[in-house]
Amino acid sequence: MVFVGGVLYALTAMSRSMLKGESFDSSKMLKTLLISGFLAVLNALSGVSLSDADALLQGAGETVLLDKALKALGSALREDEERRWLGSG
Repeated sequence: MVFVGGVLYALTAMSRSMLKGESFDSSKMLKTLLISGFLAVLNALSGVSLSDADALLQGAGETVLLDKALKALGSALREDEERRWLGSG
């Protein structure tokens, strides 16, 4: 169910983008599905036992959190690289 929560998050994000008139970015969808699958495996290995509804919500929440954290890290690394390139870091 954790994976399904992540998939629902990915589908929601895709729907929102399409409603805004943006083109479908398959690499973003794939990344989100990989994150969700990774989290599902981690939860299974850790022995987390939740009801289906709780697992669904947990999966969506974990996927969103990790997705945003990875985006923030990537942005910070790019800014640091730009500062070094410009000689201001």
